[in-house]
Amino acid sequence: MIAKALLKEGARVAICGRSIENLKRLDSTLEEYQGNYLWSVCDITTPLQVNNFIKKVLHEFGSVDILVNNAAIFGAKEKLQKYDPEAFREVIAVNIIGTFNIIRHALKHMTAQNYGKVIIVSGSHTIEEGKVLGSAYYISKLALDGLSSILSSEISDTGICVNTINPAGLKQDTQSPFYDEELNEELLDPEKAEELFIYLASTDSNGVTGKNFNAVDWLKSQNG
Repeated sequence: MIAKALLKEGARVAICGRSIENLKRLDSTLEEYQGNYLWSVCDITTPLQVNNFIKKVLHEFGSVDILVNNAAIFGAKEKLQKYDPEAFREVIAVNIIGTFNIIRHALKHMTAQNYGKVIIVSGSHTIEEGKVLGSAYYISKLALDGLSSILSSEISDTGICVNTINPAGLKQDTQSPFYDEELNEELLDPEKAEELFIYLASTDSNGVTGKNFNAVDWLKSQNG
């Protein structure tokens, strides 16, 4: 869990999501960190809600130094030509427009302080012929790589770093429509990737920007 990993490192963490039930369940697992985190219901596809969430963070914590963009929906396990347009639009709205909304609002404050870390969870670049299902999800994740590349170039003269993490090779959530129990047995535990999130969120990665990190490859490089 990214939030708990950051809290363990001494960060103050703000968490948002659309489901109050999920947020309450998360809250129950973070009791030992009371006072160092907050959560709020926020639909990142709605700019006004994002603006109010950022205002709440600034009121409680005083600054926005790290932004982890991991909100996403999977959508249907369907090929592009058969995808329902409304369902496709919803995936794009959350995974791309939502990410754009919260980055845009957070950047106002990061730019003012000339410091910030933006971490975007992207997706696999491996597109196997005839095996791509869930096209809206994969398209949205590829778009986030482009967003990160363009943004890091636009703000290269600031102290803000923008990087993406590709989680390919990590175990999938059992609720994912792409979950494959047999394949999952061969993959790494997602908690191991917390090291990479901590690195990109810390001052150790100052000056590192515009990069796409494959979580598994990075872990292997760090652990020999």
